[in-house]
Amino acid sequence: MQLLDLLKGTQTKKIVGNINNVDISNISISSKDTKDNGLFIAQKGIDSDGHDYAIEAVKNGATALVVERELDNVDVPQIITPNSRLACADLASNFYDNPKDKLKIVGITGTNGKTSTSFFLADMLKQANKKTAVIGTLGVFLDDKNYETDLTTPDPLKLHKILDFLVKKNVEYVVMEVSAHALALNKLDNINFEAGILTNISQDHLDYFKTMDNYAITKLNWFLQGNIKYAIINADDDYSKPLLKRYLNEKFKKQLLEKINVDDISGKPLLKFLEDNSPEYFSEKYPLLLCYGLDNPSDVFALNINKSSNNTKFIVNLFNNVLQCKTNLVGEFNVYNVISAQTAALCLGVNIGDIMLATGKLKAPTGRFNVIELEKNKNVVVDFAHTPDSLEEALNTAREVCKGRLISVFGCGGNRDKTKRPIMGSISEKIADLSIITSDNPRFENPNDIIDEIATGFTNSNYIKIANRKQAIKKGLSLMEPNDMVLISGKGGELYQDIKGVKYPYNDFDEINKFKKNYCAENILSK
Repeated sequence: MQLLDLLKGTQTKKIVGNINNVDISNISISSKDTKDNGLFIAQKGIDSDGHDYAIEAVKNGATALVVERELDNVDVPQIITPNSRLACADLASNFYDNPKDKLKIVGITGTNGKTSTSFFLADMLKQANKKTAVIGTLGVFLDDKNYETDLTTPDPLKLHKILDFLVKKNVEYVVMEVSAHALALNKLDNINFEAGILTNISQDHLDYFKTMDNYAITKLNWFLQGNIKYAIINADDDYSKPLLKRYLNEKFKKQLLEKINVDDISGKPLLKFLEDNSPEYFSEKYPLLLCYGLDNPSDVFALNINKSSNNTKFIVNLFNNVLQCKTNLVGEFNVYNVISAQTAALCLGVNIGDIMLATGKLKAPTGRFNVIELEKNKNVVVDFAHTPDSLEEALNTAREVCKGRLISVFGCGGNRDKTKRPIMGSISEKIADLSIITSDNPRFENPNDIIDEIATGFTNSNYIKIANRKQAIKKGLSLMEPNDMVLISGKGGELYQDIKGVKYPYNDFDEINKFKKNYCAENILSK
């Protein structure tokens, strides 16, 4: 592709050198990936700066550079841009002939519930015979096939390549998880979304965002950029309530916050800022704002929730259509996920009959509160819960359906937000009868140090420390008595354990199945 064509729509400050008749056959953000006739995009990272690798990229075949500052001693054209990350998204889209414009894309952001909600919505769209793909934490799903990805929201070069692949497969709808990091790094600024869902905002990723306000603003701002048609917000979420309280007095009212600037807050807590600010601060130019919930006035809400260990029944009021729902899902948190997906599906034109048919057949994605029967009256749950809020939700859900003791097996990831470790310890102590603290993905930290930090959240000694996750799971399962339940949290369906930069094959389900097989064999021999 000609570089001049590739640059269409990309914001540039200055062009150094002649870019006429420069042909580009590949784009890269890593000098190691740069090949002949390549375009290298220099991006500033947390630990390194791509500009420092520009000369290496040229040696490896780059015939042009996209940079934020002019570089010396470089003999190829340089395109100076105010933001390399924004430029990367535009260039990636152009390189693949703008597949984003040929698809109907729905984004789902939030601390918890993104994966489940994405699969539930995809199932509703499929029920309506809409060819649909899912992009997220578990990979890319299309036609019962799974393609692995390395990030919840792939980097633009990979994302637009994936979208191009989906266009060629005649996909109509893409439901994708939208991570806070992707939003903070402008990965999605050039994509128009048919709908955007905000599931909730609670503590996570403070190693990167530093404060909850920074984290919340990053997510809220996504709804304020003018590229989402329907904004679908959880009315019961603390960070959403001030928006909804002020602006949802009339159904389908077209109002949302004008884009929040961190500097405008001037040190005020974000929630206080939203509640106190005058109406003049707000604007009417943003998307159609809809809300769902259980406790606060909403366009879509659920009531009469009846929970058990293998299903949940409830009544949903879907824009004044009152319907009885029965799902094979467990827990109140899944009621939120289901009704948010129902709201989006209706906005996307799926009829209520198809929505309800799909709802009755929904299954939890791998690692999202999956209930496994070890033997009669002994159930094990595997859940991805890895934040304070999600751990508390998972434990409370397990407690509601557990008739005996509840044993919690969990850990915290290494080289991530350390402040949540004692909080999660405190939560497990409060709800579970016994906690077994173990490793999650320790990465480059000592697992025992992480476990010790979690243990500071306990006020009693009703916990066991077992750094080896396999042994911790075996211990938890071996302690079970009739009517007990073990909740294994943190990794969900992950197929690896990240230790000192190496991803070793590992899976919680495999460990449960090994124990179950050996346990059954032992019982047979003892009879």
